[in-house]
Amino acid sequence: MWKSYYSKFLELIEPLRQSSDVQRYYKYCQKNKFFTLILFIFLIGIVVAACWGKEEILPTFFVSLVSLMVVYGSSQDSKNKLRLELFEKRYEIYEELIKFSSHTLQEGEIGVEAANAAYQSFRGLKYHKSKFLFGDDVNNYFNEINGCFATMSAARGIIPSAPGFQEWTDKKFESLKKIMQITDVCPTLFAPYLYFGDIKNKGNI
Repeated sequence: MWKSYYSKFLELIEPLRQSSDVQRYYKYCQKNKFFTLILFIFLIGIVVAACWGKEEILPTFFVSLVSLMVVYGSSQDSKNKLRLELFEKRYEIYEELIKFSSHTLQEGEIGVEAANAAYQSFRGLKYHKSKFLFGDDVNNYFNEINGCFATMSAARGIIPSAPGFQEWTDKKFESLKKIMQITDVCPTLFAPYLYFGDIKNKGNI
């Protein structure tokens, strides 16, 4: 009895299995935790149906899960479309942040070019713009780099004979180290907002 139901089940799902949309979302979910969850639910459904003698509900159950996968895949596509539409604005800020790091390390100070790059990425109006383009992870990092900017700018005016000169020198050095790390931190930090390699590799865009 089980084998006959299973054969009918395979016959019923064959058109779905051959569907280009289903194949597309299957590939998309293959490396996704959501797909693993769906597979787990499906296996549980098979066991429960077999134990209760309700094998006839399996095709409907499977179609429901496939529909859920398609809805999930569509929502992910919508998110990626929005991410693509915001790419240029986000990348502009990312690029200016890298320029800020480069100019600061070349000069050892916050020079004119470094300051211009800062005001095009994490200071002034661009900082407020970034709050709408990025999440707390990036904006908190901008606050940290902005603190380094403020520290280095303040330390620049401290003369060697001034009280606390060594303390300001140490603070400046620590800030410079953090600015030096920008090129290492940013590719990973900005990846959720800028990286599309996973989508391109699956042929989805």
